[in-house]
Formats: sequence, C-alpha cells, structure tokens
Amino acid sequence: MQTAHPVAPSLQGPVRALSQGQADGLIAALTLGLAATALLPRMRESPTLMGSILAAAAVVAFLLLTVRKSTSTRPLSLQRHIRRPHWVQAIMHSSIFIYWGMYVELVGHEAWLFLPQILFAYGLDLYFGWKNHGNWRLGFGPLPIIGSTNLFLWFKDDWYYLQFLMVALVFFSREYIKWRRADRKTHIFNPSAFGLTALSIPLILTHNADITYGVEIATTLGWAPGMFFWIFGTGLIVQFLFGTALVTMSAALAAFAIDAAYFQSTGNWFFIDSAIPIAVFLGMNLLITDPVTSPRSKMGKLLFGAGYGALVFPLLTGLEAIDNPSYFDKLLAVPVLNLMAPLLDKIGALITGLVPKGLRLEGVSQKAMDNAFVVIWALAFALLHPRLTDHPGGHPSYWMEMCTEEGKDFACRNLRLLADQECDLSRVEGCLYVARMYREGLGVPPNLTHAAGYAGRACELGNAVACMELAVAFRDGLGLSPDASKARALLGKACRADHGPACYTLGQMLMAGQGGAPDAAGAAKALSSACAKDAGPPCNELGFLLQSGGPGLPPDLPQAASSFAKACDEGELAEGCMNAAAAWVTGRGVAQDAPKGVRYFAKACELKLAPGCVNAGAMLATGGQGVAPDLDRALTLNRAACELGNGVGCTRTGTMYGRGMGVPVDAAEARRWYKRGCEAGDQAGCGALG
Repeated sequence: MQTAHPVAPSLQGPVRALSQGQADGLIAALTLGLAATALLPRMRESPTLMGSILAAAAVVAFLLLTVRKSTSTRPLSLQRHIRRPHWVQAIMHSSIFIYWGMYVELVGHEAWLFLPQILFAYGLDLYFGWKNHGNWRLGFGPLPIIGSTNLFLWFKDDWYYLQFLMVALVFFSREYIKWRRADRKTHIFNPSAFGLTALSIPLILTHNADITYGVEIATTLGWAPGMFFWIFGTGLIVQFLFGTALVTMSAALAAFAIDAAYFQSTGNWFFIDSAIPIAVFLGMNLLITDPVTSPRSKMGKLLFGAGYGALVFPLLTGLEAIDNPSYFDKLLAVPVLNLMAPLLDKIGALITGLVPKGLRLEGVSQKAMDNAFVVIWALAFALLHPRLTDHPGGHPSYWMEMCTEEGKDFACRNLRLLADQECDLSRVEGCLYVARMYREGLGVPPNLTHAAGYAGRACELGNAVACMELAVAFRDGLGLSPDASKARALLGKACRADHGPACYTLGQMLMAGQGGAPDAAGAAKALSSACAKDAGPPCNELGFLLQSGGPGLPPDLPQAASSFAKACDEGELAEGCMNAAAAWVTGRGVAQDAPKGVRYFAKACELKLAPGCVNAGAMLATGGQGVAPDLDRALTLNRAACELGNGVGCTRTGTMYGRGMGVPVDAAEARRWYKRGCEAGDQAGCGALG
C-alpha cells in the first residue's frame, strides 16, 4: 500500500521584505557572532580551533555578501517558518547530549564546539535561502542537522575545520543532490548521513580515523546508566509523532536475528558487548528515520530498516579486514539505502501484492497503523533489552575465559578489541587484560615490552596491581631496561595503595639495598604492612629482620617471635612455625616454653616440613624442659619425617624399633628403616645398618 509522506504542521509568518540596511545587518550579525565564538575559553585552547572558526566566519561572510550583491536588483525577504520535526528532533538530540554529558566529561568539553557549527549552519541556510528563493525561512532547521552529525562524529581540535566541511556537505546535498519522487522534487540523501559518509570515506581510505573522536563516541555512549532506554524513549517520541517506528523496529529486529543466528552457527557473538552496539542502536532511532529519504510504502520502510540492520554486519567485517575502526558501520549504509528507496518501494509493492486482500489492512488509517507500529516496537524492545543491556560479552572476563581455551582465537580477538578499547578510555581493567594477553601470548605474539606498557598505563590510572607488575618488569628487565630505582619507587606507590605483595617485595628490596641505600626501618614498615595482608612469608621475613635489626632499627626479639608465630598460626607457613618453635624452646625474646616449642615443631610437620617432625620427635622421645615423654607420638613424627624424605627421621625410626622404644624390639624392621635412612643420605643410618 503506497502512502504519501504526511506534511508536518508548521507555523509560518508573513514574508517580510528587507531593506538593504536590514540585510546587511543580518549578514553582519551572523558572521560577527560566529567569529566571536573564537574568543570563548574552550576555543582558545587551540590555535587551530580559533583559526577554523574565523575561517568559517569568513566563508559565511563571503557567501552572503556574494548573494547580496548578485540579488541587488530584487528585494531579499525573511519569513518565520517553524516546523515541528525540526524543534522536536532538536530537543531529542539535546536530551541525549545532556544525559550523556552527565557521565562523560568529554561530551561537555566538546559541546562548546557545537555553537560555531550552529551559527555556520544558519549562515549556510541563509545563503541558500536567498540564493535560490530570495527568501530565508527562519526556523529550527539547522539544529537537527548539527545535532545528528555531532551524535556520531567529532573531529579533534587540530582537525576541527573538517567539522565545518562536513556541515557544508550536508547543506550541499540537501540543496543540489535531488530527484523527483511522486511528482515532488526532493533531496536524495539523508543530509546528515551524507555529510557523515562523505567525510568518513576519506578517513577510511587514508587510515586517519584517529583524528576523530569516533571510537570515544561509540563506546562512551554506554557509560551513562540505562542509555539504551534513554535512546529508545527519545526515539519513541519521534516515531510516535512522525510515523517512523517501522523503520527502527525492522532494523533492530534484523540485527538481533542475524546476531542470534550467527551465535547458533558459530558459538560466538558477532558483536562483542551487546546484541546491537549502542551507537548502531542510536543510528536506528535518530539517523535513518528521515521520512523524506526513505521509502513511502509500509513494506518499503520495513525493507529499508531491515537492510540497515543487515548491512551493519558486512560493513563491520569489511572495516576490520582493512584495519579500520568499526564505528563507521552505522554511517555507510544510509546513503546506499537512500538510493535504493524507490526500488524498495517497488519490491514492497510486489510483496504486498502477494498478500491476500483481506490481510492488507487497506481500510486502516495511516495514523492508526503508525501508532500500532509504535506499540509493537515498544513490546519488541521489552523483549530485546536484556540482550542489549546485560550481554554476556559485555565484560572482558567472558572473552578471557574463552580466550584461554584451545581453539578460541575469535574470543582472543574480541577480548583484544574490547579490552584495548576500554584501556584507551582510561578503564584500568581493560589495560590489565591487554597486558596479560601480551605477557602470556594470548591471541597475540608474546611481547613483554607491550605488556609493560599497558601495565604502566594502568599504574598511571592508580591501579596498584599494575604498578607491582611494572615494578617487577623494571627489577628483572622483563621487556624493559633493568632499573631497580624505578622498581623501588613503583613498589612504594603500590604499597601506599595498600597492596600487600608490593609491600612484601618493597621490604625485600629495602633490606637488600636494591635501587638505593639499605633501609631497615623502611623495610620493617613495608613488611609490617604486607604481614597485615598476608600472614605467611611477609610475617616470617619481618621476624628475621626484627631479630637482627639494622641501621635505624634496633632488634626487637619479642616482636620477632610474635611475627614468626603469626606466620605459623595465621599464615600456615611451615618455616614460620620452625622459627617460632626455636624462639620458645630457646627463650629468645620470650619466656622459655619448650612444650609450646614442641607444638610449633609439630605444626611445621603437619605442614610437610620434615625438620619440624624430627625436632618434635626428638623432644617427645627424650622429654625434659617440661615436655612429657610420648614415645608413640615420637615414632609417628619420625616416620612422617622419613616419608617426607628426611634420612634422620628414617634412622631414628629404626633406632626406636631396634631399642624397643614404645614398640617391641624388631631387628628386621629396624634394619629396614636404617636402610631407608642410609639411602636418604644419613650417615648415622648407614653406620647403624652396618
């Protein structure tokens, strides 16, 4: 069913003829206003920005003075012309920018650059109005043009003049690239999409996409909580007022269906972090919905939207194949589909002709059908949004887990894309993932220098783990020139951030004098911090330091014994148990307590340290110093020592069997244990066996 494009209501004022002075005043106001924006603080950050704005003002002045001179024989006029599509879209675009800017500082920083573009657009609008019609229809028309182009592409400061070129191409295509459709001459291309595509193609061909903030735009959109819902809500208002829901809905459903089919056939999501990338979803709602450049029929609109959703896939694949960012995928399809609009209407008519007349809904008004599509799209979005906002691939850990499995190269690729992107946007976790990929050779050739570089980026962002990794790289020369002083400084930074392993490593370096003079007091402080986090080796190391002391650190034997005990009791460190046992058996820094020493020796044995078994067994076999003899337990401990490969434990077990200590005398069993002791290297066992 063919439908004419509804004429949106507008508020038109009377045509007012302008005197020469009034026309000149209007020209001066626009050009001087545009030039004055170069004096704003944001513009003064870059000479190129200021120069670009002044050059744009000069272009506007030249064009307007040229048309003023060429039409001097006929009066120029001005007419108020307020159209609802213009101000509604301007409000919707502004709402996106405002909400987005609440969470992304870059948006607010770049928003100042919209003002010169708006004034430049009004200047071009005035020029073409006077040149082609002698009348300027003053309204909100330039605002949605600037809004839609800036939703998708910003040039960096040194290339800002290209932003004005893009705006100029938008107006050029609107005024001069036209055809006749349904007895009406209209522009062929969606103006904003034409300007965006016209600038994108050279960037792709020359591999200069990095002169724009395209990647930042495409990714930071998702930083604002619930941005999918925000885009959907603003788009729904436009769709309800102007009947474009069918285009958006068909685009979203096509993209979702293709992604789901791809997953079923490959086990991999095509898009990394969402069923539909958020920037593509924005394009579906606020870029492709221009009624003038899309098909007229309902079936044509459906094909148009589905085509946009489908073309994203080959475009993204092609862009990545030629080593270009994928964010151009949402732009390049629109001009192609604009050219196909009449053909899509014809194909739609053929498809509609195959539908039985009773199912064509020919008696239903266009407005009723448009409203029905809005409701259907809202229901469809309710079903889709879990895969948009809570996609499994939205976190690098999903791809890391798959990347570490054999044969999952695609997962490593996706991990690299997502993590590298997050690192570029100053997200620490992304930097850490890429550092690990280079360190372990996951999906990329191992490169310790690159790994250290990404760790350094994460360290700069305040991540203590990354600072620790970078310090080790400097200390051991892993991809970097060895530099113990840098390692020591980085460990200090990580330790101050309460990172236990960094404090432990720092304490060791300070004790050894690596990267600077020995610092016993500093080492004790660092080890104490590490001990509070991990009561194993750091507490044991602290005990040794406190036993011996050092420059600026007098020995503290009681605290040393406590540190050894903590390493044993809380850290389950066998060496700590041995040192604690020695302290209480000898009374070094604490009241002598041999039974307590035996308990620590026995715990070292439980932790599979053979000397603890031997020492506890010896003390229980002989008794004394308050230790009650316990031959059964002594035999068990000596056997345990032997099983751990300790020859002394084997020999002492043989002695207990040979002498009948807690067991009946058994010469054969004694010889068997003596033999094991001798084989384990204990000379006493060899002698006893002989």
